[in-house]
Amino acid sequence: MLCSKCSRDILPVVVVDVDGVLGKYHEQFRNFAMNYLNVNLPRGYNGSTEYSDYLGLEKTIYRQIKLAYRQGGIKRWMPVYDGASEFMQHLSNMEVEVWIATTRPWDRLDNIDPDLRHWLDRNKMPYDYLLYGEDKFLQLSNQINPERVIAVIEDQKPYCDEAEAIFGDVVWQPLREHTHGAAFREGRRFASWDSVLVDVEVKVKRWISR
Repeated sequence: MLCSKCSRDILPVVVVDVDGVLGKYHEQFRNFAMNYLNVNLPRGYNGSTEYSDYLGLEKTIYRQIKLAYRQGGIKRWMPVYDGASEFMQHLSNMEVEVWIATTRPWDRLDNIDPDLRHWLDRNKMPYDYLLYGEDKFLQLSNQINPERVIAVIEDQKPYCDEAEAIFGDVVWQPLREHTHGAAFREGRRFASWDSVLVDVEVKVKRWISR
């Protein structure tokens, strides 16, 4: 499909979240918080409550730790889920635009963008655009035609539901330890990245034939 004004290809869009989808945020943050407070904290977060409540931390303390975690550049070394880098590389070889959409960290953003870009580059995860904010999907829908979005990969149920309300039945939730309990959603869920890639490939072919 070509733009009627500029004759450029209009590509379908795949939107990918970072924390909890590509990177093991909860594991890394727990370890950082334990060192920060010099206490032991529970592991095995299953998403049934807010992470601060699960860790037994008051919201103000949790935010202080989260701010220190962000400002310290720790995210540059966040562990990667198996197959995540390869998944992003496969997407980059398809006829799609890849948007990274992540929620804005509480209170400060200054060094978060370079840290995230460093992490993505270091782990060989190609992308076309970055989007920040708790209203990330609304932002995206204001920037592009929502019909272009053929897949959204998101772990948090509220954001899955929001994306589905805006873009339709295109949302995938990864099967992770933290996407059980109240975080579990009915709909597309995947244990293998290949499931998403197959779906995207089919939709790209349909898009090209339009």
